[in-house]
Amino acid sequence: MKIQFSILDTIGILKAFGETEVSQSLEQMVTDCPLKLTPRGFRETIRNYLSYTHSDMIYRDTISKFVYEDIFDKDWYQKGLDSIDLNLLPDGVTVNDILLHCLSEDYTPHMKYKLFSDRFKSVLFDVVYNIDHPKSKLFDIEVYYNSYKSFNKLYDRNFDCKESEGDIMVSYQAKGKNTVLSENGKWVKDTRTSAKPIRVIKKMRTMFTYPDSFYEKLNNTLVARYSMKGEFVVFSGSDIVKYYHENMVNDNVNTGSLGTSCMRYDGCSEYIELYAENPSVVSMLTYLDGSQLVIGRALLWTIDGEVYMDRIYGSDSMIEKFKKYAQDNGISWKLEQSYSNTEDWCKYVEETKSVMDYSKRLYVTLKNINRAPYMDTFKYIDDTCGDYITINNYSGDHELSGTDGNYDVFDEDEDVVYCRISDDRMDINDDDCIEIDGNYYNARYCSYSRRDSQWYLNDDCIYVDSIDDTVHQDDATYVSYSESSYNGQYILNDEAVWIESIGEDVHEDESYYNTILCETCFIADKLVEVVIVFDDARVLKAEIDRGSMTLDDIREALEGDIVSITIEGELIYELKEEEALAND
Repeated sequence: MKIQFSILDTIGILKAFGETEVSQSLEQMVTDCPLKLTPRGFRETIRNYLSYTHSDMIYRDTISKFVYEDIFDKDWYQKGLDSIDLNLLPDGVTVNDILLHCLSEDYTPHMKYKLFSDRFKSVLFDVVYNIDHPKSKLFDIEVYYNSYKSFNKLYDRNFDCKESEGDIMVSYQAKGKNTVLSENGKWVKDTRTSAKPIRVIKKMRTMFTYPDSFYEKLNNTLVARYSMKGEFVVFSGSDIVKYYHENMVNDNVNTGSLGTSCMRYDGCSEYIELYAENPSVVSMLTYLDGSQLVIGRALLWTIDGEVYMDRIYGSDSMIEKFKKYAQDNGISWKLEQSYSNTEDWCKYVEETKSVMDYSKRLYVTLKNINRAPYMDTFKYIDDTCGDYITINNYSGDHELSGTDGNYDVFDEDEDVVYCRISDDRMDINDDDCIEIDGNYYNARYCSYSRRDSQWYLNDDCIYVDSIDDTVHQDDATYVSYSESSYNGQYILNDEAVWIESIGEDVHEDESYYNTILCETCFIADKLVEVVIVFDDARVLKAEIDRGSMTLDDIREALEGDIVSITIEGELIYELKEEEALAND
């Protein structure tokens, strides 16, 4: 098996072999720019990371010197395999110490040896993303890599979390104890230890050390986002519009799908008015925290005396709270909390003390206000004219699945369209109305590319200085090489040239093909002509960058006996008679 190395693996191995200076420099670079790169060979990992990061020059110099010069002097480095020799471990370091840092990108640990569950990993990513601390990015990338590694009974492991009674608890398998799996492959609770989150998180094995200030912020953010004590409240009329708005949502806690609801913005309030205008048919069940902010919601539809709970928006634990509410109050709820399954429902049956699944097609008649929000379930409609409309959950000539008020369903004027971003009403024939990929936008959100003779959204555009024009971002390359005259600018992909020796893209005007090295090189200085004469009368004429190649570099790069080398008309090398005799 070929062992591949991630950047974190590499740091750990360097530490194990006592390479303190370069490991500390690399650790600082990772902290500054924690890229998640695909594992590869040992030296190649460092070279690749060096190419993509923009860190302090002192760190780059230290790492660059090591990877291009010092590493070849190390007995434990195998140049041919770009790997390490496990037979040359320093005193006190075992093979397990080294292999603990090694992983393969497509390797997934068995459940018994996982450091944490996918659920707990998701919580960690969510919380760390919202922490403003210098070490948060480093912790984030370490969590990512640890998810691909195996941990045996020598470590605390199998971390998981569960929300209960408005709080969050973390459990784990203590070191020294065997992990026990149930028949369905889950960790058995009886053998596990539970505690408050931060005490448990500090037990996780990490390669790097983190200060108390980091753990304090981690704990505060975790508690704030996942402690959800509150109460259920049913709203109707204008209150639905009020509590639908994102300003009434607590974004400091984990709200799951609620936080990404497409109808939470200012511009959507007029569409939500459809619910407000029909209070006898539709209301909204919300779960409010102590600050009276929403952390979960679902529409309630009253149809023929029965109540049906539409899609539940919230975290996984909040969805379970809503199902329990429906069960306790004789309400049917959706079998799946999605927009795709619209006909299947659940209901608690008191006689059998069990939940029954069933399918039902339903119709709802509403006062027509000639606009409608995006709908998950009752999104099908046939006739949109008149004072009332009838919607249903299974089929229709039209679908209320737009996020722009569904004006295209209600508006009979074929020349009227609506801006995808601002919802501005526009005439399709106006100059300010721009069509991109079948959608319409106000011209202020677009840019015209003279090079391509077409419009792009501003967010998809890049300005290229060299052509004084805007192009699509996929057609441009950012130049970050400090020696390039285009440094800090975008150039066209068609004009970008990859220079292997520096691991960067540069403009084609700054590159040339070096026939001595047989590769494309960067022009740092003036190009000069080189004439090389071989003893078999062959003559090689080439151009090189002044100062980029020494006489020894030229001789080492070429095969065959060289008689003379002339650079820009000046003879700088000529084979001496004694050298020729020695060669014979």
